[in-house]
Amino acid sequence: MEKLYVIGGKLFELEALATNMASGEDFYFLRNTEDNSDITRIPIAELPKPYQKQEVTIPPDALYIENGTVELSGCEKTIDVGFGNRHVYKTKTGDFVHTQKFYNVNGALVYVDSEGRIMDVPNSPNTFTSDFTGLWCELSQPVSLLSGRIVDGNLQVQVGRDVVPVNKEEVAFSSLSDDIVIKDSEDYVTTEDGDIITRRDVLNGLTDEWLICEDCGRIHHIDDNEYLDYYDKNVCRYCLDNYRWSTYDNNYFSTDDCVFVESIDDYVSYRSLNANFRRCDHCGEYYREDDVNVTDNDYNICIHCYEDDDVVDEDNYYIQCDDNFIHSYSYKPSPKFFGGNDKVKYFGLEYEVQGGGCDDHNARKIFGKFSHWYCKHDGSLEDGFEAVTHPCTPEFMLQNIDWETLVDKLDDEGYCEEEGAGIHIHISRNHFKSRSHIGKLVRFFAENYDRLVKYANRYRSDATQWANKTDVEGCDTFEKCYSEARCERYSAVNVQNEHTIEIRLWNSSYNAKVIRSFIQMTDVLTDLANGLWEDFTWENIEKLAEERGYQEMLDRI
Repeated sequence: MEKLYVIGGKLFELEALATNMASGEDFYFLRNTEDNSDITRIPIAELPKPYQKQEVTIPPDALYIENGTVELSGCEKTIDVGFGNRHVYKTKTGDFVHTQKFYNVNGALVYVDSEGRIMDVPNSPNTFTSDFTGLWCELSQPVSLLSGRIVDGNLQVQVGRDVVPVNKEEVAFSSLSDDIVIKDSEDYVTTEDGDIITRRDVLNGLTDEWLICEDCGRIHHIDDNEYLDYYDKNVCRYCLDNYRWSTYDNNYFSTDDCVFVESIDDYVSYRSLNANFRRCDHCGEYYREDDVNVTDNDYNICIHCYEDDDVVDEDNYYIQCDDNFIHSYSYKPSPKFFGGNDKVKYFGLEYEVQGGGCDDHNARKIFGKFSHWYCKHDGSLEDGFEAVTHPCTPEFMLQNIDWETLVDKLDDEGYCEEEGAGIHIHISRNHFKSRSHIGKLVRFFAENYDRLVKYANRYRSDATQWANKTDVEGCDTFEKCYSEARCERYSAVNVQNEHTIEIRLWNSSYNAKVIRSFIQMTDVLTDLANGLWEDFTWENIEKLAEERGYQEMLDRI
């Protein structure tokens, strides 16, 4: 083992014994362990006792002090704490202290938490010892919690719920009052003239040119302000992106309080929508009340659908009525749950088929014996109808629906056209933990749109018309992605339904394996978006598919 010696506060190792030929005195040459060019000589008689290493093992993600600097160990490591300014701070119970910065304030060991509060270190020693030389020392003056330096004056500022001492260069001074704020915070703005306007200045009415945004809380100029009459509040131009202007209502509305109505090419508040608009029972679109006719059998039919002789007959009867096996577009029976209870994850699948006509006889022949299916008219289909499942668990939908037999029957009756038709899968909204988790799904579809369109077998023109990509480029949070998706029904991920989230991208298919692959992909994507695993990546998509035995999905990825 090498022999080490502490000389002049430095650690040296013994290198050679030498003799002064003139005086005959024996001495040692020693070399600095950290600087090879630093060599010292010392008489044998003055050589101190050898230094013994004091090694301590630091666990992963623990704070330790080395040469006056707090370090965070990325992995387990061993350091020598017996020499120089290399120390590990532990509590009395032997636990490592996890925080960002420590300060000595009048002999007390404290740190500043994420909310700016001054916190005592649990089980810390009452007084400091020489072990803390360098980073901490005995101080009679307070220490600035912003810089860790001794305060050179009597300035104080509010940090969270505490008043703390600071140095002059760490703060900014109001030009309108005696207010003092921390530099580089959001509690003040600097004008073009170099004046400082603080949040308290605005709240106290000391300026007419600056306001506080009631959404984000930041100070902004009156020229960058919009007063929202409906909500009676001021918001900045950045937060205005979360609202939509309605020419119909002559007001701004949050994306949660309005919907885009295609018939008037405008946003409409839900209040006005319920009061002045009606939904066509045939095509499903909203129209002004004056543009909707009521048939003698009490169906709301828009003026465009009303002109179609195949929709409303000469006696003013809606032809696709509930008396038929193919029900109206608005038909919604009481749900029957298949595969579990109402607390688990449920899918509802809309299967658009065309080529064989909107024919009651055909629909009954294909779907009539299954209790988990019902059929509806869909105005977007030229020569077909829509089959809809009651709520089913993904497992039931994959294992209990005989897709092979179903597609064979469809083929027998002439239903084989895929273009212009889709498979929409609804997921129970209460499956998702929050709107942010839904927004995570929206962002994934937006950022991977081209790849998912290819997986969906979707014609590009159909995809952009019926399942378009949500514009999330300016959304810096998943919550904002969700809000952006609220503006458009015909999106890849439709979030406008009250009880479900709808994935609209999958193309209609008459291949059982392809249909199952869409169900499997929906199951995997919605679970990953909901935080089943931390990383929402294609690698994890494939791993989860492998774990669940989703071979049809893996074959198509």
